[in-house]
Amino acid sequence: MDAKRKKELLLQWKNRRPEMGIISIRCKNTGEIFADISTDTKFAFNSHRFHLSANLHRNKRLQEL
Repeated sequence: MDAKRKKELLLQWKNRRPEMGIISIRCKNTGEIFADISTDTKFAFNSHRFHLSANLHRNKRLQEL
């Protein structure tokens, strides 16, 4: 990747406007819903999913399910 393209991509990333809002995760077995607020919902959802799959989630109740 040339320097011009790299600079252009970096500028696009810095100027992005992430989607803010509330995300919820529902347990299919119990019907419990866990909610979280975030300034970047895509990142937050992926983070929750990764931490749950790695058994490292900070919410122990959610991790147990």
